Amino acid sequence: MCLDLPLLTSFDKDFIRQAVLTVGNLQVYSHFGGEFFRDEWGQEQQKGLDFGNPLPDYAYFIRLMRETGYDRYFGYELCHPVLNDAHEPLGIATVDEQVRLAREFMGELIK
Repeated sequence: MCLDLPLLTSFDKDFIRQAVLTVGNLQVYSHFGGEFFRDEWGQEQQKGLDFGNPLPDYAYFIRLMRETGYDRYFGYELCHPVLNDAHEPLGIATVDEQVRLAREFMGELIK
């Protein structure tokens, strides 16, 4: 089973906990997505893309996954066009930077 936090119908901590515990050791993979940026202190941060909705709490999700013994992969998906404010494609260099930032973001959480 692949349980992806951003696709859950609620980001309420009790709901997330119940989903992770229900899936338990059936979990073999998980995706994470979105866009990232470096804040003024050089730390990777998630960029809010879904107006009015909270950002997925990946730190909490990973803690729960560890509680169930999950020790496998989190794959990054950049599954939407990467556009500037004029809705023009930004190109592969921007995609590469997003992948680097996503890797650093998740790497910090997993440590």
